[in-house]
Amino acid sequence: MKSICLALIASAFVVTYSAAERPSNTLKPSDASVVNDGSHDYDFLLGEFRVHNRVRSREGEPWLEFDGTATQHAYLGGIANIQDYVINRPTGTSRAIAIRAYDPKTRRWAARWIDGRNPHLPLDPPEIGGFNHGVGTLYSDIVRDGKEVRTRFRYTDITATSARWEQAISSDAGKSWGVTWIMEFQRKEKENDGARSENVSTVKHDEPANLSGPRGFDFVLGEWTLHSRTKSSSKDHPTWSEYEGVATQRALMDGSANAQDYVFTKSNKTYRGLAIRAYDPKTEQWAIWWIDGSNPHLPMDPPMKGGFNNGVGAFYGDIMLNGKPVPMRFIWSNITSTSARWEQAVSFDGGKTWDTNWIMTFTPRQVDHHD
Repeated sequence: MKSICLALIASAFVVTYSAAERPSNTLKPSDASVVNDGSHDYDFLLGEFRVHNRVRSREGEPWLEFDGTATQHAYLGGIANIQDYVINRPTGTSRAIAIRAYDPKTRRWAARWIDGRNPHLPLDPPEIGGFNHGVGTLYSDIVRDGKEVRTRFRYTDITATSARWEQAISSDAGKSWGVTWIMEFQRKEKENDGARSENVSTVKHDEPANLSGPRGFDFVLGEWTLHSRTKSSSKDHPTWSEYEGVATQRALMDGSANAQDYVFTKSNKTYRGLAIRAYDPKTEQWAIWWIDGSNPHLPMDPPMKGGFNNGVGAFYGDIMLNGKPVPMRFIWSNITSTSARWEQAVSFDGGKTWDTNWIMTFTPRQVDHHD
């Protein structure tokens, strides 16, 4: 029987199982430790940039120009990154994040986009591709206005302080292209050596946790030590195993989104994962996605969704098991300014009863960033 992790890290993992697959909590070693030059392709964008945008709906229409900024940090030991955008359109300022993950097995990148104006829309298929001779090219097939079109992202003119990105659309399977968006990146003068050396925002341990609105996950900002307990998938003789880890969380989109980077150590092996959360003020709910360090190009949708009530966070979604949806639940509890508990459970009776298979406790990590 093929074994696969059932939502491996503390905030977001939804997997689709084939008919032969059964859920388990067997950790898979992360590929983040694999040395491959391709995993550093996007290092030229680490740090803070000014961005000049030119946008149009289709080729032949006039360009709309406006400025913005972009800040990029590395995750998953370097094989993933998130770029946080401030977009100053004439109609108003908005936020967005670009999420990119590198698969050392295929040596390709997958890039996705979450728009802060509609953060819970289903994610488009990822742009897939890589870099060759200093040019990055990624492609995807999407549906626009009821028609299938091909999109292309291209990075050119890459230097230590600048780069150019363009988005193009093709309605004839790539025979011709119309450029619809151009970004010109210029590194800010006062740079702190990219995102690697920048401290993450830290929780204030002398204040009570605030779980309301877009600040709901601020209680886990910063760096945390984790103690994990996972239950085996054996029905007759389930056993619990224990291991340690570290979680580091950074705020995105002015606090209405965040990314939490996980590192687990079990049997002298390293396992990595990345939880990405975005808050929708229209529904007052959070959506939670997951990138698995051992399989970074697995589908991210559908997310877990939910929120906090009376000091407890509850988030629900479905996994597919033997062709049928099986409910999954995440619960955050025991939340204080210095601790939290997370647990994952599945239900095989439509949500009447729940089987908890993973528990994590969070305590602040004492780190000297000047070392």
